[in-house]
Amino acid sequence: MLPAKDSTITQGTIYRSVTPQLIPAGHRAAYAHHELAHLDRWKLGLAHVVTLGLASLVHFGLVHGRLPKVADDDPTPGRAIGFMFIPYFNLYWVFQNALRLVDRLNLQFTLREQPRRVSRPLIVAACVVTVIPYLNMLLAPVVWFFAAMHLQQAVNDLAAEGSALPADLLRDASPAEARVAAVADEAARVRGPRVLDPDALTAAEHAPPRMATDDGEAVYEAEASEEAEPLSLRPGAV
Repeated sequence: MLPAKDSTITQGTIYRSVTPQLIPAGHRAAYAHHELAHLDRWKLGLAHVVTLGLASLVHFGLVHGRLPKVADDDPTPGRAIGFMFIPYFNLYWVFQNALRLVDRLNLQFTLREQPRRVSRPLIVAACVVTVIPYLNMLLAPVVWFFAAMHLQQAVNDLAAEGSALPADLLRDASPAEARVAAVADEAARVRGPRVLDPDALTAAEHAPPRMATDDGEAVYEAEASEEAEPLSLRPGAV
């Protein structure tokens, strides 16, 4: 369970309407790290048309892998792409996959205290026309073209913002949270978009404030002879 200031915030609710100040500073710092890169929307649009949507499917499947894994059921690139080729199951997966990408991108804006920029209704409409026979052959490629352009604009905006949270967004953090955020920031920068282990994060928040790094592993060291539990990153499943 996410050790949040508001105990109602868990992995299951993190993607819903959440006030970023209610998420502990350490988690906010870790969850904000991504590896998103800019891509010209029109190049993606052209590739989408030429490949009949396959390029967009692969591209946004890979985007999943460049975002921090906040919830256990966040798709990996392999699942995001591969599950779309499973007959019948893909009728469900097109919704789960696309809408979770919307949630993951919008969470990045929420963490930066910005309005959510990805339109959920547009992506829902694209998913609906995808599963309706005959209509999917006529409208799905067109609707997904605009959906892909819309999603890529959000990706480009986040890439321009950078992955680290501005210091002023952690202004309300307690001293303990600030220490955790500093370690989370350094660890995520070294290790990439991984999710912090909530249990290790909670232990680190109450650990002595001395910070050290050993081969890129950010840890807390105890004063005197005691040793605190290290702050570890839990990589997403492949």
